[in-house]
Amino acid sequence: MSEGKKSLRIKCTSIDDDNALNNYKLTAENTFYIRFCSVLEGILPLTKQERNVLAEILYMNYMFRDKIEDDAHRWAYILSNKCRKDMVDKLNLSYSSFSNHLSNFRKANILKNDRVIDNLVIYPVDNAFSLTFNFEIIK
Repeated sequence: MSEGKKSLRIKCTSIDDDNALNNYKLTAENTFYIRFCSVLEGILPLTKQERNVLAEILYMNYMFRDKIEDDAHRWAYILSNKCRKDMVDKLNLSYSSFSNHLSNFRKANILKNDRVIDNLVIYPVDNAFSLTFNFEIIK
């Protein structure tokens, strides 16, 4: 690592208790995306529900990346009515609440052209979920 650059690793091992996720089956993958969105709260003003919705959308993108290789088709499927209904049920939200969160994501430029912006889309490397921040200190 070059001089002036610092690296920070965050290990994603647990999740805070959240009423919206009471019946939600947690896996290493979706826990990672929930933690990732929790870290984003310092950058993006997300409510707990918005965090969970964004995490679920990112998780769905991860789950379908091998089944639907074309990005445009995959995002169209993820944001389709069928997939939205599945996510609404998983997250124990109303459809209108879920739609409002998507609208808020569009206003905040988290969703552009019916997909999550590239800066927020992350995948595991060598089947390992990790998140590394690199900071450059400029003097």
